[in-house]
Amino acid sequence: MSKLKKQLDEWVSQQFINKDQAKAIFEFEEAKPSQSWVLYSFLTLGAVVISIGIISLIASNWKNIPDSMKIAGDFTFMGILGFSAFSCWNKGHEVAFEVLLLVFMLFILASIGLISQVYHTGGELYQALMLWSLITAGVAFVSQKFFVPYIWAGAFLGSLTFTLVESPLFLPIFYRSGAPILMWLPLLAALMAIGCRNIAGEVAQTKAFRSISLSCGIFGLILIEARLWTRAANELNLVSYIPGYILLALCLYGIMYSKEYREIQKRVLYGALVFYIIPFHFPLFGVKAEVAYAAFTILTLSTIAIFLASLGERKKFQYFITLVGLRFLILYFEALGSLAQTGFGLIISGLIIIGLVSLWNKYRRPFSIWAEGLVND
Repeated sequence: MSKLKKQLDEWVSQQFINKDQAKAIFEFEEAKPSQSWVLYSFLTLGAVVISIGIISLIASNWKNIPDSMKIAGDFTFMGILGFSAFSCWNKGHEVAFEVLLLVFMLFILASIGLISQVYHTGGELYQALMLWSLITAGVAFVSQKFFVPYIWAGAFLGSLTFTLVESPLFLPIFYRSGAPILMWLPLLAALMAIGCRNIAGEVAQTKAFRSISLSCGIFGLILIEARLWTRAANELNLVSYIPGYILLALCLYGIMYSKEYREIQKRVLYGALVFYIIPFHFPLFGVKAEVAYAAFTILTLSTIAIFLASLGERKKFQYFITLVGLRFLILYFEALGSLAQTGFGLIISGLIIIGLVSLWNKYRRPFSIWAEGLVND
């Protein structure tokens, strides 16, 4: 029995709707064309495999192909892909359009590599990704699905990060330390989400940047706690953090004058931002205490969870609360030390884990409602 059928049967049993209404809803939903992400994923995989096959055939005869023919063939094939994607968009073939759009964007990246090889320009991978993300910005923006804009946003922010860390141009500012960059990366993603929303509304690119902002925040907390990308931190100074402070000020300004959030929601967001940026200054001041890092990670995740609960985002709220629970669990094992390696310690730990999971499974819905009330009351 499908999930929808179970829900409709439950609603009928609770007398929210009658049997005729349930039948009409079920028939209407079943008549909709399928938009399965599994179908989309396999079609994308098939297109990528075909592209790899074409590249393999060309590669086997690579030395025998003149450079001019390589470039001409590359641009011809790219033109065919672009025209095919445009035709699918005009005809309303959404899945085919998204698949061709992704292949077209990936082929642009391959073309950058081809041009580099033919003309011996050299360069690093992050430089190629940065160039690719700048070239394909408009292409990703027309996508109606989540996947293509998410890939583009991730590549852009990732290449920007490596550019700032690895490029000699920025060495006098960041000293190849990722701490100040990781601090403001989710802030930049959030501002880009706001910009996309103001320009085009709730399009796929807006949602992708919003999701990337949360992902970058979690990723940043993990990296800073693991002491990754904090090399040469003793050479850092407050100048390295100035770009982050500017982005933080812009975010605070946007929150302050936002009409979407109530005052209490704004205060929760202020708290989340402050809790987030503090541990990224620990390498600057030589703070190495594990408890300090853990405390601010837990505070950051908890305040974000409460904010999401106030928006009615229960699934995201539960996801962040789960992260809080995992961080507490890691802190518990760190505090337990060598006892966790003994049979007695493992038994206790296992019982605690089972107990906590059982409690969470039983009370997660009431807990979500309670968290919503913290801000909404």
